[in-house]
Amino acid sequence: MNAGRDPTLYGQLYSCRGIPAPVVYFVDYASNCIYLEDIVGAIAVQDHIYSVQRSGSDASSLLGLAEKMGQLLARMHDEDLIHGDLTTSNVLLRPPVERLDLVLIDFGLSFISGLPEDKGVDLYVLEKAFLSTHPDTETVFQALLQSYAAASKKSSPVIKRLDEEGRCLYVILLMALYWCTEALPLAVTALLPIVLFPFLGILPSNKVCPQYFLDTNFLFLSGLIMASAIEEWNLHRRIALRVLMCVGVQPARLILGMMLTTSFLSMWLSNTASTAMMLPIANAILKSLFGEKDTSKEMSRENEETQAPLQQNKLYTVPTEMQFLASTEDKDLAEEKEITSDVLSDLKKEEEYKNNIWKGFLISIPYAASIGGTATLTGTAPNLILLGQLKSYFPECDVVNFGSWFMFAFPLMLIFLLMGWLWISILYGGINLRGWRAKKSNLRVDAEARAREVIKEDYQKLGPTKFAEQAIFFFFFMFAVMLFSRDPKFIPGWASFFAPGFISDAVTGITIVIILFFFPSQKPSLKWWFDFKAPNTETQPLLTWRKAQETVPWNIILLLGGGFAMAKGCEESGLSVWIGGRLHPLEGVPPPVAVILITIVIALFTEFASNTATIIIFLPVLAELAIRLKVNPLYLMIPGTIGCSYAFMLPVSTPPNSIAFSSGHLMVKDMARTGLLMNLMGVLLLSLAMNTWAKSIFQLGTFPAWANIHAENATSLLPAVENVTLSALNKI
Repeated sequence: MNAGRDPTLYGQLYSCRGIPAPVVYFVDYASNCIYLEDIVGAIAVQDHIYSVQRSGSDASSLLGLAEKMGQLLARMHDEDLIHGDLTTSNVLLRPPVERLDLVLIDFGLSFISGLPEDKGVDLYVLEKAFLSTHPDTETVFQALLQSYAAASKKSSPVIKRLDEEGRCLYVILLMALYWCTEALPLAVTALLPIVLFPFLGILPSNKVCPQYFLDTNFLFLSGLIMASAIEEWNLHRRIALRVLMCVGVQPARLILGMMLTTSFLSMWLSNTASTAMMLPIANAILKSLFGEKDTSKEMSRENEETQAPLQQNKLYTVPTEMQFLASTEDKDLAEEKEITSDVLSDLKKEEEYKNNIWKGFLISIPYAASIGGTATLTGTAPNLILLGQLKSYFPECDVVNFGSWFMFAFPLMLIFLLMGWLWISILYGGINLRGWRAKKSNLRVDAEARAREVIKEDYQKLGPTKFAEQAIFFFFFMFAVMLFSRDPKFIPGWASFFAPGFISDAVTGITIVIILFFFPSQKPSLKWWFDFKAPNTETQPLLTWRKAQETVPWNIILLLGGGFAMAKGCEESGLSVWIGGRLHPLEGVPPPVAVILITIVIALFTEFASNTATIIIFLPVLAELAIRLKVNPLYLMIPGTIGCSYAFMLPVSTPPNSIAFSSGHLMVKDMARTGLLMNLMGVLLLSLAMNTWAKSIFQLGTFPAWANIHAENATSLLPAVENVTLSALNKI
């Protein structure tokens, strides 16, 4: 049967009364074979269920079979015999089938144990075999469990082990509710698995807590600390002003410059930090272009005094005191007693133009931050959650790393960014077909000249590039290069010089970050190398721990850990396989259509919920759906991950949207009108990318071995040793 089998085990197997199995004729220890009874005309229960379902017969006819199977398994477990590979293909029906005379076969993985956990695993394997092999047989398996519980003397603790997936589902639904409603802070909700998983018997504490400190968490932490150093020395401001000086001061060009700079920063920093860094620069430029301007809400309140009351917006905003200075530019107009209708019309158009440009500036920054964050693994939390859950669900998957992700996501980000810029510029007056040849008014020419001077003046205020800025830029560059070159796949990376599996992206990130805490912020004097009496002055490092404590959003680390703990609970409890069993109606959906549907659903869901919480909830479902569809799991999981960043329609969708909306210059209808087409463009571009260059980068055209192993392990259909099947009886 298999090599190394303890001979005394067969004595224990023979002593198990009332368990029908093939008669053992002879055990050949020399060749490690067992010669068994050949049950002529027998049919596997798996084939019998298939035939009943194909014939269209009433499935209730299977309930009697389930009752018999429950009684048989109860007798086996009462004798403390664990089958080890209990599937419907390892249970035979002797002829005639109507007698329901069952026979258990293939005990190659069997062992003796009285532990309820081992018996529960036996039933768990059978349940997964039912759900994955035989659709719509939930009632049949429930009948089997009822029969098992009635016939077994030790069923209570065993059945309890089968309830783990239900308890895990309760925890996930509770966390999803709290994340969507923010009844608790997001980070506090992420800590619930530490308490609930051990109390509910889903996972022990020593398996839950390490999920909060995986290498993926430290990779993200290194990016957050790098952002603190960049912000400390105003490197982001120097980069932004330099880009704006290069692109020019025409509104459409300024919007492009803002979007390019914001997206670049968001590739390495958090989306929220990038938006918060760029909005003050945008406001300064807008003031130089148009002067201070009334917020949209202040203008609405003024209209309410003279017009019918308008519905108030329920979202809170930060009050501002901006007003137009354009009226002061034309004092002659105010002195005139009579103003022609043409002049009034021109003033109205000019005011509308300024209002639209202001909106276009403010709305482009959060959109660019959300788009730019998709280009790198460290750009936004959902990308790292994908990486962490891939390591949990598919440990053998090694095709997703910083380099491969960048090669896929950066072109997609760049195309989407340019299309988004065109849409925003057209919608808000920066670009129009007639505007290319139209002569600019003197007001616009003067405003652009003032903006040019403001940008130049702000850049000059920064002074010469400091030693600290040069050092930060160097380490920032090294951070990106080392992450990209660690294992680019198309050529050997520098990690190949070390033992396989020892170097991850977290090692690179933390190495660079540690240097920031001791590298001097001022150019050190080397006089003491030659003169020991020379003064040795202390210098501040590039980043102090106090500054890192104040600026790093530590709550995101807990949020990531909560997602990884949730994924681990889904895997260990079998909930992910259970979810996959409920997705069989989607097996007929073509994979390209599934990509579009998944992206649309997730993009809509994340409009109302945190993108981090959204991807934590959906990734296990997408992984199991891919297994059901027999497609590469990355083909569904990557669109789901990136789709979480495509939230453009509402102020509450993302923190960057909320920051821009809080300025008071944007209305909800502005974001909804602009964001609707942005969402549609994102869905279509992502679908295009997944079906073109992503296929070659991630080998999406095949069902990979690492996914196949996971699918087989889910139902324990992969034997650990080679057994002699019934066909071996022909040797007798």
